[in-house]
Amino acid sequence: MKKLIFALFLLTIVLLSACQSTDESQNEKSHSVAVSMYPIEFLISEIAKDHVDVETVIPPGTDPHIYEPSSKKMIELSSNDAFFYIGDQMEAFGETLAGTFAEQGLSIYQLADHKELFEQNSDVHADESHDHNDHGEDDTESHEQDHHEEHSGADGIHVHDYNPHFWLDPVRMSLAAEIITQDLIELYPKLEDDFNQNLETLQNDLHELHLEFQALQDEEYTLFVTHKAFDYWTERYGIEQLSVRGVSSSQEPSQNELRKIFDEVEEHNINHIILETISQDRLAMTIAEEMGLRVLYMHNLEALTEENIQQNKDYFDLMRENINTIQKTKQ
Repeated sequence: MKKLIFALFLLTIVLLSACQSTDESQNEKSHSVAVSMYPIEFLISEIAKDHVDVETVIPPGTDPHIYEPSSKKMIELSSNDAFFYIGDQMEAFGETLAGTFAEQGLSIYQLADHKELFEQNSDVHADESHDHNDHGEDDTESHEQDHHEEHSGADGIHVHDYNPHFWLDPVRMSLAAEIITQDLIELYPKLEDDFNQNLETLQNDLHELHLEFQALQDEEYTLFVTHKAFDYWTERYGIEQLSVRGVSSSQEPSQNELRKIFDEVEEHNINHIILETISQDRLAMTIAEEMGLRVLYMHNLEALTEENIQQNKDYFDLMRENINTIQKTKQ
């Protein structure tokens, strides 16, 4: 009888321990954030790993300049701890979603508040962003003060005065990783060590990608692209671009602008036009047919495609495919 009682006692302890472990495991997995676009999803996934679930607003293969989430989608996203977005109209829905989520108690993080991330000819250098451990106490305090304020977008810089496609520059992507790491530490301070360790690994990988882009400087490249997303490649790597449209893919050129573009393409003896994988660009296809240009494809990484997801491709895979596309323009 005593053996039976003792066995039941041990079983009770085991069951209670199992329940406690399950609760702790669930608590560890309970962290979740919403993000506007794939580049932010990638950064948080790499920095937080399994600690934080990431839910992206934009569906695969969708242009963020025109996408608007449904009411149902907004309700689903509101259960997250925070919302990360670029801001200043990069995403058509950005400010509206941020305002709604702020009212519901989510922490809001807008990358447009970080002027240094977008300015051209700024002091964003490869060596500085690669060394992420040099954070002074004043910088940390200033960062925390910024994020305890509500970000409606009014106080952020006007990103479209610059270029919002920071993620196409591996060095700026590395700086964005630092910024987001500090945001995540603010949200989940107990995970600081893991976040910083993962950040170091990510920045090393981004530095390697930066070196691969640097190697392109051995040749002179002029790309004919559909919209002016690649300014940072010009600034950092000397890769010139001619563009059908401006910074936004939704801007349509006038007839006079098109005429000037055609003249420049002929002047530079360009034999290609580079389309973006997530857009169905009829104008660009018409230009290609009229001018007899080869059609190449570049990934702007604003959103993954369904095919990218099925093939398990990430930021690094697609950026290296972009390097291959750049090299093909010389063939």
